[in-house]
Formats: sequence, C-alpha cells, structure tokens
Amino acid sequence: MRSALEATERILDEVGYDALTMTAVAARAGVGKQTLYRWWPSKHALVAECVLAGALPVAAILPVSTGHAADDLRQWWRSTRAALDDDRHRAVFRALSTAALSEPDAAERLDRQLGGPIEQALAAVLADGAASGELRAELDIAATVRLLMGALVLALVTGRDGALDDAVLDTVLDGARVR
Repeated sequence: MRSALEATERILDEVGYDALTMTAVAARAGVGKQTLYRWWPSKHALVAECVLAGALPVAAILPVSTGHAADDLRQWWRSTRAALDDDRHRAVFRALSTAALSEPDAAERLDRQLGGPIEQALAAVLADGAASGELRAELDIAATVRLLMGALVLALVTGRDGALDDAVLDTVLDGARVR
C-alpha cells in the first residue's frame, strides 16, 4: 500500500492533518476507502504508519552531542518547540499520540522507531556532559531523559503554551549541572 502512504504524505503537506480524510487518501492513491480501512483502522493509524515509513525523518528531531551538553539540549529543545508551534506538525504529533494510545502495535513501533531513538540521543548528550564534567557525574540520566520527554509529551497532548518554555529546560539543567 505504498500508494496510500505516498498519497497521505502529499495530502499532509498540502492541507495538514486536520483536513486529511480517508476518502481523499483513497482517491489520490487510486484505491477504495474500504481497502484503506483493511490496512489501517483509522486516520491517525494511517498517519502514524506514514511517519514510521519515513515521512518524518527521525534524524531531524534528534539532539546531537557536540560536547556542550547545555547548548546541545537547548538547541534540541528550541527546534522541538518550533516544530510543535507549527500547526501542521503539532497535529501530526497528536495523531501519533492517539495512535500510540489506541493501538498497541503502533505504540511499540513508535517507541522503537521514534521515542526510543530520541531518548537514546538525549541520554548520549547527558552522558557526554557528565563525562566532560559539565554535568554531575552522578546524574540520573534515565530520570533526566524522562523529565525532558514528559515535558515534550505534555506539550503534545495539551498544546499548552509554556510547556516547553526555556524555564522548564533551565530547571532540568540547573539540577543536572555540577555544583
């Protein structure tokens, strides 16, 4: 069903998630709507599959370790916030959240292909910071990653302004820095 995924990606680019319909995808892909529903039970499942198939390059949203943990985290934080400030991106990310909550297979794949790589990259940035002495050597890296990811998920789910403001990251970094 590559044609359906390609159609979904094009329609997302053109009109965004909210205006995307299974009817429009079926017409663009040249398949019946029931065929789509045999493969994907919902619009958010189809969009999740599209993202997992490469419509959202994971590397573009991974933090990169340059040896300056605070700067690296701040760059990632701001680029993530910018992506979530874009209505089209926010709607797609919310669709991914819905797919993960309603479909166990999608949740596992999203974690493996999207959440897991982000968490691993964050952990690498934090570990590099701890190894260089910029961050505390005894820093609980897993807990710090969960704090950052939790703020990200809160922003995704609620759309609440300020959930990803710099004060949140500053608070995490203040706790992580060498004292």
